[in-house]
Amino acid sequence: MKKFEYIYNDIKTKILDGVYKMGEFLPKEQDLASEYQVSRETLRKAQRLLQDEGIIQKIHGRGTKVLDPQKIEINTRGITNFAQLSHRYGRKLKTKILTNKLTYLSENEFGYRETLSRPGISIERIRYLNKEPIILDQDFFLIDKVGRELPDEILLASIYDYLEIECGLKIGYAQKDITIEPPSDEVRLALDITEDTHVVVTRSLVYLENTDLFQVHVAYQRVDTFQLSDIARRKINR
Repeated sequence: MKKFEYIYNDIKTKILDGVYKMGEFLPKEQDLASEYQVSRETLRKAQRLLQDEGIIQKIHGRGTKVLDPQKIEINTRGITNFAQLSHRYGRKLKTKILTNKLTYLSENEFGYRETLSRPGISIERIRYLNKEPIILDQDFFLIDKVGRELPDEILLASIYDYLEIECGLKIGYAQKDITIEPPSDEVRLALDITEDTHVVVTRSLVYLENTDLFQVHVAYQRVDTFQLSDIARRKINR
């Protein structure tokens, strides 16, 4: 086993065992490099693997923060937006805005208690492929992180591009949970599907690079249009 792989496994085990607790910071780079008797570059290789898995998050000027280990298994790689999908599929994808308003979340809307009693922007949109509704997107952006209302023209383009380029936010990572569920009446009507079918539900908590939550996202997608792609690497101990 290579040195960085051993360090990766050792730090991951310590996080899962509670030696390094969620919300705390790992020891400084130089201290960890000294502890494992390796160079900083070797240590950083191990930390990159941990960050790719959503176990830790490096915060510029502060250190490396431990994330929730219970969310590791459902974390997916990469954060994409609808504008990127539109670029891939050309003019076949369209968006219709249903809701764009300032509000507070109720507990039964998204089910995340950490957003209750916090004002934000509630957005609901239907995504169309070849003029057929395929996705119902529901988003809640915390106003204290976004800092302003979002105009409709941004909702029809790319919210992330606007927040990153115009507002200077640095989007870091997302924790995602993907399930197959029977649709509610609202979802069924929005996607024009029958009662005897199911939808793919993706629930996401999206964080800035400094680990602050800024977006709650739920997407309901027709199962016949859903595909999950990932990269799996075989680990061999040598």
